[in-house]
Amino acid sequence: MPVTFSPSGAWRSLPAILVSLSIVILPGCGLSVAASGDAIANDCTDNTDCSNGLCDAIAGICISETSELLPFMITVVPLVSGSSAVPSQYFGPYTLDGPFAQNLQLEKTVHVIGTVVDSNGEQVPAHIEFQGNTDIQGEETRTYAKRTYRQPLLAFDDTLVDYSTTVIADGTYRIRVEPEDSAQLPPLEQSWSNNTESDFVHVDITYPIQLDSWSGKIVDTVGNPRSGIQAKAIHPETGVLESNITTSNSNGVFTLLLRPHLSEFAIQLDGGTAATPTVVVNLEQLWPGNTPSILMPDFTTRILSGSVLEPEGEVIAGAKILTRALALTDPTTNVSAEHQSSVQTSADGTYSLALPVGQHAIAIVPPPDSRNVAIFETTIDVDDPSASGDIQTMDFQLNNKSVVEIKVSSNPETIADSVTVNASSISKGSTTQLVDGRSSSGTFLGNGAYQLQLDPVAYDIQIQPESDTGYGWLVWDSSSHINTSLAGEFAFPVPVQGAIEASNGSPLTNAIVEIQALDPRSASGVPDEQGWRFITIGRGTTDEQGSYSVLVSPFLYRE
Repeated sequence: MPVTFSPSGAWRSLPAILVSLSIVILPGCGLSVAASGDAIANDCTDNTDCSNGLCDAIAGICISETSELLPFMITVVPLVSGSSAVPSQYFGPYTLDGPFAQNLQLEKTVHVIGTVVDSNGEQVPAHIEFQGNTDIQGEETRTYAKRTYRQPLLAFDDTLVDYSTTVIADGTYRIRVEPEDSAQLPPLEQSWSNNTESDFVHVDITYPIQLDSWSGKIVDTVGNPRSGIQAKAIHPETGVLESNITTSNSNGVFTLLLRPHLSEFAIQLDGGTAATPTVVVNLEQLWPGNTPSILMPDFTTRILSGSVLEPEGEVIAGAKILTRALALTDPTTNVSAEHQSSVQTSADGTYSLALPVGQHAIAIVPPPDSRNVAIFETTIDVDDPSASGDIQTMDFQLNNKSVVEIKVSSNPETIADSVTVNASSISKGSTTQLVDGRSSSGTFLGNGAYQLQLDPVAYDIQIQPESDTGYGWLVWDSSSHINTSLAGEFAFPVPVQGAIEASNGSPLTNAIVEIQALDPRSASGVPDEQGWRFITIGRGTTDEQGSYSVLVSPFLYRE
């Protein structure tokens, strides 16, 4: 039962940020997306060569007259220069409603070099991040430069430096330093604004002579000190580390070092064993005193054990089991806690782990050699052992991956036989989702047909023809349980083209140019908790004159 969708003019009355082609895929149904008229080999010399009568004689291809309004960004990734990557730059948002031309010039960059030292002038090996803001739709911020420097002093223009990076010249940055030896020094943050026209700037980072300190005492439910508990300060909302990492002594006392004037943080405690939850305590929850006492709750735990099986019932050895508690709160103190664990099944497919009583998200990841077995994710309830014993048995039988067969049509058919098919998972930001970043490459079956094997999550499926075919990418936002087929026919593309100059006006050659469609995850056009989501719908490279031309399909195809 083929289902064909064609452009709908009624959608033009919707806000531009919301518009995309929505396609519902029904089990057992095929999907056909076709250009106007019969598809032809996409080359032409004049309008008579194109079934829709539209030939771009300069490019020599048939093009789409118009598309639904589609907001998009242009990302330019210059070549790597020396040991430091030039930051990508973002242009837009623009609205794609037909062939699009835009010349671009990169902002000036500056090379930043410097050292990181403690108050005694000793070098501090660290991860260093320069973060600047780029305003996208009034919401998005992006990191211009994020580098890790774990190297000895290096010579740069006869100057010994710890780090070097490249950032946009005109801007204000938050510099965050995370030392490698987290037991000795806390992270350090400072603001830096570039106010020079120089191509090189020396920015030395020095720890203050006097760091703030905060001490506490960890006790159990009857007031006895707890030694060997890891302690650190974190941001109460983001969980970002704000102090050094230390351990309580035999008296249960620990002391944290923090950067000066840090006013907002929480204390995170970790017992260091799989059965001990990680406790996060806000300052207002602490007992009073010069050295506040922190109650380390004793959460009731239970042994969870069982087997992990393949769909056919065979045991799976080496499967990774990941868990995360969804809500742990001590009823007496109202102190919240976190708990995560990871174990692998043994040779006979069995596992055993201690979990606090309560609800947990669980994910089971088959080993790489079980390529057709899907990752399993669900929530489980660990019961109080007082009711039914110390051990709770739970077996998991995994499913095969969903098989998606994709039939791509073109004329000549050889184009459909030479495309690249990729699927990448869409992060939902769910508290129950433990595994992210999944991808799959299509297997060529012949005659324009490809097959994907997917885990039960949502994916972007990209059909990528070579640039010289004269067609743009097809992109589907597929559901998590497709067990059917997709059939797509390449539509006449929309060209996005222009020239790109470096900041000095010279052509920017061999730079990667990506076209990324803006795909909000809510009907109101407001970004969800993950912010705006960009879907790459085309990619190209600038030539010796700095010119770029990226062909994109006239619609963003979504389920």
